[in-house]
Amino acid sequence: MITINNYKSLFNNIQAAHYQLNSYGFGEAWEIETLMNQEITYPCLFVIPVSSTTMDQVQQRTFRLLVFDLVKRDDVDNSQCTEVWSDTEQITNDIIKILREESDNYDLIGDVVLEPFKEEFTDWVTGYKADVVIESELNTNYCDIPASSFVSPNGSTTSVTIVDQDGNVIATVNGGGSYTVTVLSGINDTLTANVTTIIDNII
Repeated sequence: MITINNYKSLFNNIQAAHYQLNSYGFGEAWEIETLMNQEITYPCLFVIPVSSTTMDQVQQRTFRLLVFDLVKRDDVDNSQCTEVWSDTEQITNDIIKILREESDNYDLIGDVVLEPFKEEFTDWVTGYKADVVIESELNTNYCDIPASSFVSPNGSTTSVTIVDQDGNVIATVNGGGSYTVTVLSGINDTLTANVTTIIDNII
């Protein structure tokens, strides 16, 4: 079974192997700003985990890929922006090809839509973003759960013991069952040899 840590390493390996990618980040969108505040060499690949769907035998995870580079702020005719779009689109397509062909341990699901963006974040970077859905096998073996044995709370395994003031067991009732309590209305006191009986009313 492939974990999120495995995917983080996979994308890192892709970035390290690609000749045009010089930096890598993985996390939430706000962490892109943190990365930019450090020493960063462009172009950069940043991966954001978006969602995870647990199915019967497989796990589908969606990741947002952002591939971006710097554009000068005085790019009046957008020529540099267009050049960066051209490069980052190609790099994003390279990553998609790798995800489709590199391993039999996972599958890239469906078509991938690439969306251009420009002048985003504090460094005014430009590039492409794309959501990819990657499917891998899910270990559904119940015995592999790291937990001690437990009993579900159902009627067949739950019981209630009813005792009197002296600790004597009056009855044991299974979950979902019922027990009827008889309320006394009087006490019969027999004095001697059942000759005389006095009835005391309970108030």
